[in-house]
Amino acid sequence: MTEAVRAHYDAAAADYQDRFSRGWLGRLRARERQAIEALLEPAAGDHILDAGCGTGFDAVPLLERGCAVDGVDLSEGMVRIARARGVDAIVADLHALDLGRRYHKVLCAGPLEFCASPGRVISRLAAHIAPGGRLVLLFPPPTVAGHAYRAYHRAVSRLRVHLLPIADVLGWLRGAGLAPDAVLRPGPFTAVVRARRAA
Repeated sequence: MTEAVRAHYDAAAADYQDRFSRGWLGRLRARERQAIEALLEPAAGDHILDAGCGTGFDAVPLLERGCAVDGVDLSEGMVRIARARGVDAIVADLHALDLGRRYHKVLCAGPLEFCASPGRVISRLAAHIAPGGRLVLLFPPPTVAGHAYRAYHRAVSRLRVHLLPIADVLGWLRGAGLAPDAVLRPGPFTAVVRARRAA
């Protein structure tokens, strides 16, 4: 599964940013970004990990707000574009992520549904959160729209998409030592969840 995801996003990297910045996809992504910012609460000086940074869709606006951002992504093509846009990004598999440091805030917007073990990934992300820090996740729950999203990927990209019940995600967060404290539904396809580590 990992190699199929990598190959798909390497191939999609060149026009990914443009495709998700216009039309109905752009409007949907704008609503998701508003929900992410509401729960992440980025502030100048924050050191943020963008796990699954893609081409820097979320990382670049965070940099513009004065945050320091480290990005990781499975796709070398995505990382290359993110770096060209000013993001300090590396290629890494979230299942085995170990950057040797902790962050004020960690954002994971989009990759969870493509991970073989989302619970394992949440555990690895939690290990990178400093005391008092927070993790914000965006993912597709099993709604009617979520099932349509999964069917699209099965038919077009041949990728397996996991639809993640919110209750399961909350359980994984608690199991990783975090306290979930907010859930938003910015659109029909996604949920955004925040969890905090005790200070």
